[in-house]
Amino acid sequence: MRAMRNMVRDGRAVSDREAVRIDVVDLVAPSRDALLTERDGRRVTVGPQDAHR
Repeated sequence: MRAMRNMVRDGRAVSDREAVRIDVVDLVAPSRDALLTERDGRRVTVGPQDAHR
């Protein structure tokens, strides 16, 4: 949480590997096809405010 707060408040940027390490993103993929292949079969849970989309 602290890292995300610093990113927003201070405009701090992190590398893709750092973002995975601090759990800001789930994964890094070299291409759209690789991303879709990696995400295939995963479920996404949304909150009630997103249920109507």
